[in-house]
Amino acid sequence: MTDQLIRVVAAEKLLEGAEEERRRIAMDIHDQTLAELSAVRRKIEHLREEPSCGEEAISIEADLQKAMTNLRVVMDNLHPQTLDILGLPAAIESMLDKVCEDPGAPTYHFMAGDDAAKLQLPRLTQVTVYRIVAEAVNNVLRHAHANQLEVAMSLRSNTLIIIVEDNGRGFNHTPQLPTESGGRGVHNVQERARAIGGQVRWQSSRFSSGTRFELELPLNER
Repeated sequence: MTDQLIRVVAAEKLLEGAEEERRRIAMDIHDQTLAELSAVRRKIEHLREEPSCGEEAISIEADLQKAMTNLRVVMDNLHPQTLDILGLPAAIESMLDKVCEDPGAPTYHFMAGDDAAKLQLPRLTQVTVYRIVAEAVNNVLRHAHANQLEVAMSLRSNTLIIIVEDNGRGFNHTPQLPTESGGRGVHNVQERARAIGGQVRWQSSRFSSGTRFELELPLNER
């Protein structure tokens, strides 16, 4: 029991260090790189006023704007700003908006109970839950060939329950672990959940086909 507790604490510390480094890098990109690119864009805007440079400046400005947009995506992947500003439910819904806007992506429905939406979780727990849900959603997008996706947050007996469910092709699975679409992503999800005292499982969806992913996170000591 002591060895297990030591492993959990060590994993949590490692995860906390990694997330803090991600957050620091995202802040550095925002405060330095994006600020410098914004200054360059302002210079290009002045250049556009010159008749001889107008079209070229417009083309360069468009490329620069695209690069800045891509950098913001990198920043959000490193550490989602919505999470710090608006909280976990809003961050999950924002993530779903982005990943499901491409042609061919499934239609999604997001639900968060009032109790779950008002939870005040520690920063590490909050970002870890976000990354677990993001990985579960990405697995649906990459492997499931689904056209419906549901994500639900609820609070039951002081346990946070998050369900990601689709109507895709599904897979052969045990109650705990998918065997066909597993791999490193599944291992990472399990380790992240374990590091914050949670557990995950995969089972058949309530749809006629597909997969149901569940994260259970007891909140008794939080």
